[in-house]
Amino acid sequence: MRSLIRFAAVVALTMTVPAAWTQTSSSLTMPSVRWTALGGRHVAVADDYYSIFTNPAGFVEEDAVVSFSRISLDVAGPMFDIAAMIAGGGDPIAEITNLLDDRQRLYARFDLVGPLSIGYVGDGLGLGLFVRETATLNVTSITNASFKVAFDALVVGGYAHRFDLGGGQLLDAGFMPKGFVRNSFAQGGTITAVMGEVANVMSDGVYEVATGIGLDAGARWSWDAIGLGAGLVVRDLLTPVMTSTYTSYSDFASDPSAARVGDMEAALAPPDLSIGVKYQPSWGFLRALDTNLVLMLDYEDAFSSFRTLARNPILNVGAGAELRLLEILSFRVGLKDALPTVGFGADLSLFTMGFSMYGEELGLEPGSRPVFNMILSLEFEY
Repeated sequence: MRSLIRFAAVVALTMTVPAAWTQTSSSLTMPSVRWTALGGRHVAVADDYYSIFTNPAGFVEEDAVVSFSRISLDVAGPMFDIAAMIAGGGDPIAEITNLLDDRQRLYARFDLVGPLSIGYVGDGLGLGLFVRETATLNVTSITNASFKVAFDALVVGGYAHRFDLGGGQLLDAGFMPKGFVRNSFAQGGTITAVMGEVANVMSDGVYEVATGIGLDAGARWSWDAIGLGAGLVVRDLLTPVMTSTYTSYSDFASDPSAARVGDMEAALAPPDLSIGVKYQPSWGFLRALDTNLVLMLDYEDAFSSFRTLARNPILNVGAGAELRLLEILSFRVGLKDALPTVGFGADLSLFTMGFSMYGEELGLEPGSRPVFNMILSLEFEY
């Protein structure tokens, strides 16, 4: 009984962690060209290597996948306008204000995963090592802007087991311990001051080191005879994160103790409870054309409604549809954050390539601060 009380207290505590904390724990995942096009990480589907980030119950799939490398580039906001501005010899400090919206806001992100991205999924096991680099410019007003560069390393390893329920029904259950480290560098202030210090952010910006270990757990039910499936996962079931902050990296390199800002902070990353269903029809004309269709619907991060800064629940709904032709071409559409998503993938034997465009809502209500993203990836998985 006492154990149940302690567990309930931990869950209650993590549900009240401010939403801003999720920016730290977000390093426990990696973007995917397929799942961004399909409207989110659908927990009832576990048919590729990315089940590491969707649902560890998918490790039990019989088709093993080895990943030798994954390279994906995700850009958000007017990154191409900024690049063209720099390439054209313009002054980004003086001209950046031309990119602000009518409320004097701007959001731009450069997100690179790989090329170090290796692992294995199949036969009940899931293993992986990933690196990720991001650069984010966030302007909420002329006087309030930030620029942040982060380097993430993530290692995961888990196990899943299959239970035969009879009648063609299967129940898979799995868990996945994981660990990460993030080194980040940030500048804040007015937009002019931030843009003037972009080149020096990694030496003079606030330096932060965050390390954490965590646990994901999930289950998946499937009945292939009628094409139905359902899944449930709790990401960051228990994920303590420790963060140390320093005045700058150059100060840290000279004298870490003198450069430290306050004490090391320890907190729990908020748990993410997500549930979903899928339907894969077996219509005759689809079989004749060697075509597969999968429909997906999920509700992500159900605990977020109980946090201090709660998003509108409609933003947690994700829906997607994937049409796969001849096991080579895949066409994808979806809805996430009340914004459309679309993309395609091509399996070229030596590698798989994909592209997607998707919306992302930075605010708490639909349409309050939308930003559109593009992601391109090459995956060397066999």
